[in-house]
Amino acid sequence: MDHKKHFLRNFWIFFFLFTGKAFFTSAQNIAVTGKISSANISVTGTIEGGTFSGTLGSSAQTSITTVGTLTSLTVTNNISAATFSGVITTVQQPNITAVGTLTNLTVTNGINANSLTITNNLTVSTVSITGSALIDEITVTGNVTSANLSVTGVAAIGNLTLTGGLQAGSFTVTNNITSATISVTGGINALSLTTTNSIKATTITATTIMATAGAGFSNMTTVTAVVSGQSITLPTAVQVPGARFKLTIIGGGGGGGGTAATAGQVGAGGGGGGATIVYVTYVSGLTTISVTVGGGGTGGTTTPTAGNAGGPSGVTYNSITYLGNGGGGGAVAATGTQGAGGTGSGGTLNITGGNGGSGGTMAATSNYQGDGGDAAFGFGFRGTMPLTAAGANGSNATGFGGGGSGGRAGTSAVARSGGNGTSGIVIIEY
Repeated sequence: MDHKKHFLRNFWIFFFLFTGKAFFTSAQNIAVTGKISSANISVTGTIEGGTFSGTLGSSAQTSITTVGTLTSLTVTNNISAATFSGVITTVQQPNITAVGTLTNLTVTNGINANSLTITNNLTVSTVSITGSALIDEITVTGNVTSANLSVTGVAAIGNLTLTGGLQAGSFTVTNNITSATISVTGGINALSLTTTNSIKATTITATTIMATAGAGFSNMTTVTAVVSGQSITLPTAVQVPGARFKLTIIGGGGGGGGTAATAGQVGAGGGGGGATIVYVTYVSGLTTISVTVGGGGTGGTTTPTAGNAGGPSGVTYNSITYLGNGGGGGAVAATGTQGAGGTGSGGTLNITGGNGGSGGTMAATSNYQGDGGDAAFGFGFRGTMPLTAAGANGSNATGFGGGGSGGRAGTSAVARSGGNGTSGIVIIEY
């Protein structure tokens, strides 16, 4: 047996030396300077080699931590890594839900986003945003649809539709702009410009401009009831920074003077209410105005007494008060002093109401009556009354802020009261 083992050992040594091949069924350690070719190699320890060729059968290779440059890599499941470098060739990447800060982004088709914030430039064919977009500069060859869009630099867009507001440094749209509110510090150039609220810009160039509110003063709110310091909320269309609204304020007219039971006596007419007209600029956050409407002065009685003065009307906004003062009351016939017209103050245009007519003791047959003073929107009675022995009470004014006329005693010496002035009004236009 020993000779047989010795022979087999020498045989395999000579076989390996001449053929370069070795066959082992098991071994503690094998060191080979050339190649090992085998259908299967089962090793419980470690295999070390310069080159391996073939397929690794184990699905998990935890000891392989680095590889060289790969011409291509095909993975049927997922790749997890801290960093990827290279080009992702698949068109759609549904698993990429977030990216880091991008220096520049160029998209040939569209961007759909709830919110988009870009500190530099955005160049894209179409942008659709359901939330808000804050962009330094934007260039869009197609359409932009967004709830709100704020551009600090220049925006050049094919079509723009916004359900909220637009704010931009300079804005150029080759076709249409549709927005609730447009505020541009520079210029707007557009084929068509439509807004439901207001437009604010240094320069607007457009073939067509349409606005349901803010295009001139096309809306009006009036306060005719006699109130004092009533808080009124400005219309929503006015509550836009830089928007303007117009106030017309007229004070109440004065009442006409009364007469005693003396033949020929005529009471003096009341003065018309003063008026003021002013354009006011909306201040952000100040959404209410304080409104006062002055009542008309009542006519003097047959005691006799003078007519009462009309009450002032006014509006206070941003700690500034604009006034239309009431007209003065007409004096009794014995004095005959006319009621002075009220004055306006604080407005762009301040108008003094008309003075009432003088009173006194006339010829017993006179049908003269002390006229009431007129206001911007109100009228006192002017002219003569029918000649009657009993005379007549003074006539009440009409409109807003008119003065009442004085009473007339007539030839029968009947004491008469003066006419009433009318209350003022506050008009808000926007």
